[in-house]
Amino acid sequence: MACGISDALYWSLTREELVAVLKVHAARERSANLRAGLVAATICNTNPYRKKGARRIQPGDFFRSAKREHMSVAEAQKFMNGWASTINKDAAAQGGK
Repeated sequence: MACGISDALYWSLTREELVAVLKVHAARERSANLRAGLVAATICNTNPYRKKGARRIQPGDFFRSAKREHMSVAEAQKFMNGWASTINKDAAAQGGK
């Protein structure tokens, strides 16, 4: 499962708890990206062959933070119902394991 949580934990969480877990995961990912960007920016900014007066490179320049489009409640329900149907079919095909 994404975010390092098991399927069992995922299904036992309330919606609010899941949102909190996902926010914490997103914050960790952003911190990791900024740390990596800081190293890369430092290397670029201290390059002796860099042009004088060039714009200082920022840690965030090395990754993009795309705006996420959120599903409506109806879209989310349709997606989850389809996903659950697929999982149930696979489980039935494997003898209910």
